[in-house]
Amino acid sequence: MKPLKAEKLPIRGLKLEKLQKRLAKAYFVLGRYEEILRTVESPEKIFSILLKEEALSSLRSQRISISLRKLLEAEAVGKNIKGLVRVKNYERALTFAMRTCKNGRVSLALIRKIHALLSQKSMMQKTNIGRFRKKQNWVGPRGCKIEEAYILPPKASDVPGLMKNLVRYSEEEKLVQIAIFFAQLLVIHPFMDGNGRVGRILLPIRLFKAKLLSYPLFFFSNFFYVHRVLYFTKLHMISSQDDWEGWITFFLKGVIEQGEINCKKAERISALYLELRAAMEKMTEQKRARRLAQRLFEHPIFEEKDFPSSLLHKLTKRGYLKRIRIEKEKRWIFPPLFKAIQTKKP
Repeated sequence: MKPLKAEKLPIRGLKLEKLQKRLAKAYFVLGRYEEILRTVESPEKIFSILLKEEALSSLRSQRISISLRKLLEAEAVGKNIKGLVRVKNYERALTFAMRTCKNGRVSLALIRKIHALLSQKSMMQKTNIGRFRKKQNWVGPRGCKIEEAYILPPKASDVPGLMKNLVRYSEEEKLVQIAIFFAQLLVIHPFMDGNGRVGRILLPIRLFKAKLLSYPLFFFSNFFYVHRVLYFTKLHMISSQDDWEGWITFFLKGVIEQGEINCKKAERISALYLELRAAMEKMTEQKRARRLAQRLFEHPIFEEKDFPSSLLHKLTKRGYLKRIRIEKEKRWIFPPLFKAIQTKKP
């Protein structure tokens, strides 16, 4: 198998005429999501559960399968479960990228730092953590030999130049630029491992930097996992057939399909927050009600000592809270939030 080609950016001769309707639909969906973000106070708190959900979705390809509730239960009682370290690493890297990108650009240093945070406490050699690869890597079935790979990235000596070119790249059409940036990063495969996770973390960051979102909380991992065969096929066709238009079409499909799911979840979460806040404002003063309501969205499974007992029992009677047992420990849960993020089947 020949290594993939990674043409220096920008790509010349892109034919985007046939993609205009799809581009318009993708911008429409992003605009709808942005409207929801703008109507919610403290979106990083109210939508924090979506960040945890993204961390779990991104690691499904790594054969890490933990339900969101099991993850939050483990955190609530301080229990270590299989895959928890990698989930926490992903959350930490994504949170770091979100905070850093507000005042800086997407630089090589940021990309390396994201990789380093993802790789903490992993089996990866320390010399590979947060550093571009010095040898050939490949993508294929778990444990496969290079001869069995279905993607062979460019040689290691090309990586520094290609990455410098990538972070300097700009395109007038913002979504096209983000689609190409993401694909190029995956084709280069600059790290020995964790390239897909680095790329998926950078997607909401790029949407924010392009001023398409006021907060980087738009996630794609579920779409790429569901369509993982087509995902790798389209990446390979970039190199084998220079089919950038095919990749961009696939990427826009992801913006639209996952965006519609994201919008529905965000709408339900936002409606639930307003409903809960209004109910709590009848029980206590306004500022305190808002602060405590936001705390429930950040920590939907918690200890009794972490919440005022008078409100705890009133909210339980209203159906907002429920007492549960996690092994031998007593905790409280906020079930409506879990219901709000469920993906309803058509």
